[in-house]
Amino acid sequence: MIRGPLELFRVVLIVVFLGVLIASGMTFIYHLIHMSVGGLGFLFIFIATLLFIFVLYRNKFQFHGFFRGKQLQKLSVKLTLTLLVIAVLLIIIAPIVS
Repeated sequence: MIRGPLELFRVVLIVVFLGVLIASGMTFIYHLIHMSVGGLGFLFIFIATLLFIFVLYRNKFQFHGFFRGKQLQKLSVKLTLTLLVIAVLLIIIAPIVS
């Protein structure tokens, strides 16, 4: 009964913590190589970060949480690779569109 809200709280913490960590890491890397990222570029980095976190959660974190169920499944390899390629492409084109 309490597992649902605990898992939701855990997901929010994962998204916020990893989101800030990955997004700030990406902007720091862009700063190191002297590339500027504007508004649309930040949006692309944000979407790429959410894609990374989604893949990481579905393939790893969901099996170590409070929720236990038969419907827990990893993403297929094809979908995982597709989402990761899209995220990498978004990160690559982020400074170009800014």
